[in-house]
Amino acid sequence: YVGQPVGAMVGTGAGTLEGWLFDFGITAVVLNYLNLLPVMPLDGGRIVQALFLGRFPRAQAAFLLGSGLLLGGAG
Repeated sequence: YVGQPVGAMVGTGAGTLEGWLFDFGITAVVLNYLNLLPVMPLDGGRIVQALFLGRFPRAQAAFLLGSGLLLGGAG
């Protein structure tokens, strides 16, 4: 629950820091944005499911299948 605020704080202060802390801040920001991708196991997929797919079981099944194929192809 605190990953994104911590990532934002580290990311905004990262321009004044040097070395590994700067790299850590950039990595945290990138991971937070990747977590918002609309793929089901990630938070973005859960947001899409909660907002748009709750009432449409066929669309939800297609979304889950597409997410699985996308993750299977990427892995």
